[in-house]
Amino acid sequence: MWPWRQQLVLLSALAAQNTVLVLLMKHALTKHHHPTTLNVIAVEILKIALCFLLELPTHGYRIVGLLDSVKRDPQLFKYAMPALLYAVQNNLCLVAMRRMAAVEYQVVYQSKILVTALMAWYWLRRPMTVVQWVSLCLLVFGVSIVAYDPSSYPSRAQDITAK
Repeated sequence: MWPWRQQLVLLSALAAQNTVLVLLMKHALTKHHHPTTLNVIAVEILKIALCFLLELPTHGYRIVGLLDSVKRDPQLFKYAMPALLYAVQNNLCLVAMRRMAAVEYQVVYQSKILVTALMAWYWLRRPMTVVQWVSLCLLVFGVSIVAYDPSSYPSRAQDITAK
């Protein structure tokens, strides 16, 4: 187990990365009008190139050896469907980002944690600890605070004058 300081640094880095990613995506989509599928394909190509680059030292820096091991390993093809679904999800995220404000998008995107946890608990019968339930309640509370828009409700003074 990592010391708590390293965990805190990693959690902070992950939160900062997610925030910066959403803001950069929103900026890129509003300033530059590229097709979203082009963006997703470019990112996927960069990711696979990085994976090959990181795997190259285990094959003696020989590209032929790396490609041979990819052809011989049937397990790699089992990752094709989740990878394809992930690319579709990224494309849908970019479409949603184009149509929503950055804050709204982030709130809806983080709500998937709640839905996933409840589905795992209900359908997969996966037990959850007290800490996990408290964390989900805090997530719901945080999403509710961010999503709450007092301007969408009529004020009490408007209700009285309407009667």
